[in-house]
Amino acid sequence: MSAYCYANLGEYDKAIETIKNYIAVMPDVSNTYDSAYDIYLMAGRYDDAYRVCEEALRVNPEWTNFRQLQSYVLLFKHEYRLDMEMNRDLEETHPSLALDLGDDRGCFYMYMGRYEDAAAEFRKTVETAREWRETGIDEREIEARLILGTFLGVAGDNKEERRELEMVRDLSDEMYGERYNTWPVRADYLTGVAALREGDQGAVRAAANRIREYVETRRMDRILIDYYYMLLTGLRIERGETDAAAAMLDSVSAIMQYHSTRCKALAIELMALRGETERAIREYITLSRDFSDTQYHFLDHFLVRSGANYRLARLYDGMGDREQAIIYYRKALDQWRDADPDLPELVVTKQRLSELGG
Repeated sequence: MSAYCYANLGEYDKAIETIKNYIAVMPDVSNTYDSAYDIYLMAGRYDDAYRVCEEALRVNPEWTNFRQLQSYVLLFKHEYRLDMEMNRDLEETHPSLALDLGDDRGCFYMYMGRYEDAAAEFRKTVETAREWRETGIDEREIEARLILGTFLGVAGDNKEERRELEMVRDLSDEMYGERYNTWPVRADYLTGVAALREGDQGAVRAAANRIREYVETRRMDRILIDYYYMLLTGLRIERGETDAAAAMLDSVSAIMQYHSTRCKALAIELMALRGETERAIREYITLSRDFSDTQYHFLDHFLVRSGANYRLARLYDGMGDREQAIIYYRKALDQWRDADPDLPELVVTKQRLSELGG
C-alpha cells in the first residue's frame, strides 16, 4: 500500500524502493511481483516491468499470468509481432485461458488501430464462450458479449452494439432468474453511454432511470447507483454544465471514484471542460499507465490506453503547445503504423502533423 501511495503521488523512486522491500520480505508470494509490475508500469519503466515477471516465473513457472503480463509490456513497447507470438504460444500451452487470451488479442488490435481485426477477435471469444456454456463448462458468454458490444459502439457500429447489450440482458435473465444479477445494470449503463455518444439525451436519462429503478426495486447493493450518477455526470459534461456535473460526480461513491477507469475519465473530462488542461493532462497520463485495477476494468483500461497518445496530443494542441502536440501526434502515428487507413483518429493525426509542420 505504501508503494502504491508513493506511485499515486508521482514519487516513483520511493515507490520502487518500497516495492523492492516487499519482494525481499515475501519472495515466494506472487502478489509482490504483480504489485511491482504495476508500479513499474506507472513509472513508465517497461523493461523493468518485463524483468520482474521473469523473476516471478523463476520463483514459480506455474504463475502463467506473468507471461500474459509480459505480452502487455510488448504491446506498450509497440513490439507487436512478439506480443502476438507470446499470446498465441500461451494459448497453445494453456487452452483453458482461451477466453482471456482472445480478449487480449482484441484489445491488442484495438490498441494498434486495427478495428476490423479487433472485432473479429472479440466475436471469436463470444463463440468460444457460447460453446463452453453449452457444454456446461462456463457462463462467460455474458461478459464476452458485453465486451464485444462495448467495442462495437466505440468502433461506430451502434446497431450491433445494442443487439449485443440486449443479449447480455436476455442471457443474464436466463442464467440468474431471480438471483442477484448486476448484468442489466452494466448493460443499461453502456446503453446510456452509447446514447450520449449519439447525442440522444432523452435516451441517456431513460437508461439512468432504468438503473435506479432496477437497483431500488430489487434492493441491490447501493454502489450500483453509481452507474446512474456517472451517466448523468456525462450528460451534464456534454451540456457544458460544469457545476452540475461536479455535483453529480461528487454523488458517486469513493470506491467507484478510486477504482473505476470510466469514473476517473469523467473527472478528467470535467477538468478539461473547466480549462484545467495541465491538470487534466497529468491525470490522464497517470490513468493511462495505471494497470492496478485492470482485472476489474480490463476493456476500459485498454480503451483509455489505446487513445492516450492521441488524446494527449489533442489536449496539448488545444492549449497551443505546438511542441508537445507534435510529440504526442508522432507517438500516436507510431502506435498506429499498421492501423486501418480510415481510422478517424489516424486521419486527424496525419492532418494535424502536416498543419503543425511536424
